[in-house]
Amino acid sequence: MAMPASIAQEKIDAMKIFGASVILTPSVPFTDKRHYFHTAKRAAAERKNGFFPNQFDNEANYQAHLEGTAPEIWAQTQGSVDGFVASAGT
Repeated sequence: MAMPASIAQEKIDAMKIFGASVILTPSVPFTDKRHYFHTAKRAAAERKNGFFPNQFDNEANYQAHLEGTAPEIWAQTQGSVDGFVASAGT
């Protein structure tokens, strides 16, 4: 798992507890090949059982919200939603 070195130590420790091999990267712009996104993609390609879920462009993420989150919000508000604001993060 690739993460920026500036991330909270607790997150790094949690990933290690779950068995992840953590690669810390510098906090650089997305266009830099050392960015955590590009590092994770490379690391997955270099490993026999590597996996790169690409959480930002993975269609399964959108589908999960369409099939799960949206109906849940709709049901909890009894279909009365005037607006919805969300943010992304992990």
